[in-house]
Amino acid sequence: MKKIFACIALSAPLFSYAFEHGKVYYSFDSENEARVIVVPAEEDNHYYINYRNFNHHYDNQTLLYKQIKNNINEGFYYQLVDTARVNLRNELNKTLIHGTLYSYSTVFLDDDSKTKIIYAGDADIVQARNVKEAYHKRQLDVSSKVAAKKLIKSAQENFNSACKQAVNIDIDWNAFVSQELKAAPAKLSSYLGALSKICAIDSDYLEAVNSITQIKVSPADNTTQQKVTLADNQLTIQIASEQPNLPETSYQAIFTIL
Repeated sequence: MKKIFACIALSAPLFSYAFEHGKVYYSFDSENEARVIVVPAEEDNHYYINYRNFNHHYDNQTLLYKQIKNNINEGFYYQLVDTARVNLRNELNKTLIHGTLYSYSTVFLDDDSKTKIIYAGDADIVQARNVKEAYHKRQLDVSSKVAAKKLIKSAQENFNSACKQAVNIDIDWNAFVSQELKAAPAKLSSYLGALSKICAIDSDYLEAVNSITQIKVSPADNTTQQKVTLADNQLTIQIASEQPNLPETSYQAIFTIL
């Protein structure tokens, strides 16, 4: 608590549609001093959000959100891009702390936890850069074909172990190279990771994944829109080099077609 309010000079508006700087927020109602950093992304009304000390798998990771106005009141929320998930809401609530009224927002995570956070100051240049770098790391944005192959090999080994099978993988490397996307196949690792998680759900899903005998990989027509299909025991993955929130969207794409 002391750290949080030592940082607060003024009761600043909680979030804005015209960020010039990233914003740092700390929890004030949790045992851990949870922290959120919100940094404007390249597209209007889109923001990178980084989490820390939530005791959740989002800790130290950055995800991409779109800010959307509430239909009922003047508040707004952050929706995880290309999903229906909402992890952060500002409903214009206020709380009295040490005799001063502060605006706060609430973080909702998929473990049913709710954490209230309050503005603690602007993010510095290094913090903002680290938030963006964490997003690109999560997106498996590597720069070389060698790095891509290493990621794929590791993910394939994990898949073989988790799903108790080996599957033939056919990557159209030439197609990626021709589009100057030589390292984009690294993102296949996320889809293999999704399959590994699905195998662990129950025996029915394990059987469904085991029915896949081949995975065919090529570039998507749209750099921000993946395409995943399953037919005749072949899983076809068209990788979008800029597919948002790859861990969530790759899992969602595969889970819905099994």
